[in-house]
Amino acid sequence: QCGCPVVKAILAPADNSLIQAQFAAAGLDHVLLLGFGELNQALAKELLELGCRVTAVSRTLKSGLKMPCVRQILGDLSDPVFMAKLAGQLKADQPAAAVIAVTPDGRSMQHYRQTYLGIARQARDLLVNLNSRVVQVSSTGVFAQDSGEHLTELSPPSLHTAKAQVLYQVEQLYRAAIKDRLSVVRPSGIYGDDRRYLIRAAIKAEDLKANHWTNRIHERDLVSVLLYALSTRLAEPVLLATDKESVKRDQALNWIRSVLGLRELTPEYAPASGKRLKSVKLPDALFAYPSYREGYGHAQLGLERAELADSTKD
Repeated sequence: QCGCPVVKAILAPADNSLIQAQFAAAGLDHVLLLGFGELNQALAKELLELGCRVTAVSRTLKSGLKMPCVRQILGDLSDPVFMAKLAGQLKADQPAAAVIAVTPDGRSMQHYRQTYLGIARQARDLLVNLNSRVVQVSSTGVFAQDSGEHLTELSPPSLHTAKAQVLYQVEQLYRAAIKDRLSVVRPSGIYGDDRRYLIRAAIKAEDLKANHWTNRIHERDLVSVLLYALSTRLAEPVLLATDKESVKRDQALNWIRSVLGLRELTPEYAPASGKRLKSVKLPDALFAYPSYREGYGHAQLGLERAELADSTKD
């Protein structure tokens, strides 16, 4: 413990009980976060609550965070000179585990290669020498299937798109170096308090696809999955971080619209597309939001309901 103010945890009590038991058994006292965006920031709050020390590495200082106990190190994870210095800094206080969660600066394949591959080629050497448990946040984008297929952790990736190829190549770079200490977490579409894309799409009636299967996970449940992956006795090679219910996009959009008091929309028929994801390895107790209904819910949609009510008064 570092004597800092208590950081409010976000996990549901049921989730915390499972995680606390695993962390106590695993003896994780220091966790390294490579990348310090929204996901690893949320993870850091939970790690501090669990009594871990946290070191976070990113290109920019996150000065607005109320987490003074997080040791922030600034640098480019794809820069070999910086990574050599980082290795030296960590020698005296080696982390028991590490989480890699980085995002590219753009959506082009050039951005994907520069970020994911560039960082993997440097970070793997650091992580090999640390001899720690490693969790790499990848993506369900390794599954390029698009005809409504059922997929689990046991399903082989489909690599007929450039994006899937890069994502899987990165996983394999880490796997070859870290071997059985690596757990790859593949999240589906992440949503939450500050990730409201589907809500906006429902209000604007955008991209209403019939027969298009979609998958998602609430950001809080994704943090639970990462904590679980960090603290299992043996590293799970792959975990599919997705909630318990795949849903057709038009069904989810119309459910949100019904909660907001908007009329139902009828999409035109289209052949089945998308994919249906299911984890066969994650325990149900991790999920505070087992489907989109609990995840979006009336509380999260309260802001939009209020805005819509105000707009009708004008």
